[in-house]
Amino acid sequence: MKKEYSYRDSHEYSSKGAEYEAYYETQPWQRFFWSREKEIILRILKKYFAGREIHLLDFACGTGRIASFLEDRVKTSTGVDVSSSMLTVARDKLKRTEIIETDITVDNVLEGRKFNLITAFRFFLNAEPPLHLAALKALAGLLSDDGYFVFNNHHNYGSPWIKLQYMRHRQKNHECIFNVMTIDEMINLLKE
Repeated sequence: MKKEYSYRDSHEYSSKGAEYEAYYETQPWQRFFWSREKEIILRILKKYFAGREIHLLDFACGTGRIASFLEDRVKTSTGVDVSSSMLTVARDKLKRTEIIETDITVDNVLEGRKFNLITAFRFFLNAEPPLHLAALKALAGLLSDDGYFVFNNHHNYGSPWIKLQYMRHRQKNHECIFNVMTIDEMINLLKE
């Protein structure tokens, strides 16, 4: 019997962090995505946080890509992740971000704290549906009343390019996972 996919388990092996970091630093398409994401993040900061202190929680922070980009632009920075190998890379990169290895869907060690900016990049698309809702419930209690939750959907099925990639993937690698999510699915997830 085939073991059911677990996003948590997919990040447990010891070389995951180094492999992930190398992939996102060297692959041209990923580098392009990251350049666009940085532009969007800066526009969000300018529009919603001008003149305000920012208290950041980078959920599923991985190797610290988002936190490292933001830590000099925020008052406080906290990153959480379940993967020790990913956090090993993050610890080498981050200068003043509080890094916590935890699964806040199981044990919310941040309970009682509030953040006015919570980021979650490359999580919701990759995680299995029950984990989506558990994460959102945990994060909702951590978001301040005047805060913003910023996440991405890097395989938006409304994109013609992603539709082509998905069809190609299904033809060649039908056994492997290639998650896609529509904007409506993301909105419905948030409504839950």
